Amino acid sequence: MVAQARIERYFADLLVQGWLIIEIDGDIKYEGDDVGEVWKKEFSRQKRIGNKGYVILRFESKLLREQPHVFIAEVRAALAGTEVLAARLG
Repeated sequence: MVAQARIERYFADLLVQGWLIIEIDGDIKYEGDDVGEVWKKEFSRQKRIGNKGYVILRFESKLLREQPHVFIAEVRAALAGTEVLAARLG
């Protein structure tokens, strides 16, 4: 697990097992007059990283504070999903 993992010119909040990126969106990032531009840049960034084969899970910081069990369950499900896929592919 790597915090602030560098992927090209970007940084991922958390990189797990070399393929799963966990992004935690802060409350302030998407507020303000330039919210449209922020969304465009974030979409472009996510697309570029995803096109390299990474799987990206996004969470609001509020979810981690108020429902950490949901966060844990979703991350575990993503990690378990690769085991199911590998078993199917043989």
